Amino acid sequence: MKFLRIGAGIVLVLAVVFIILYAFYPSKSNPFSASEDAVIQRVKDAEPSFENLSFREVDIVDGHVRIKAEFKEDALNRPEEPVAWHQLAEKTAQDLYFDFVKNRIVELQIYENGQFRSVAVAGI
Repeated sequence: MKFLRIGAGIVLVLAVVFIILYAFYPSKSNPFSASEDAVIQRVKDAEPSFENLSFREVDIVDGHVRIKAEFKEDALNRPEEPVAWHQLAEKTAQDLYFDFVKNRIVELQIYENGQFRSVAVAGI
């Protein structure tokens, strides 16, 4: 009986050690294992995919990606209503999150001629 208790104690200690190592050891599959520079570069490389936006500023603030984008389409393709601006921001933020960033919250701010138009957040 004493051996069973000692054996169970050893198994329990080993299980706790493995759980702690798994929780705190960064692996490549961990979403936040990508460096901030790598994430920023992925977003900058994604810019040609969004032909109606030009990324002015891409940085990481408090662990999430903040993108300031300038609308660059002509007047015919320009959203008129605030809802349309928000839909553009929301779709673009979701596309950036799912296709390029994948591991951090994305905040997209859209400007037109320097004036703020909309903001959207994806990945919460």
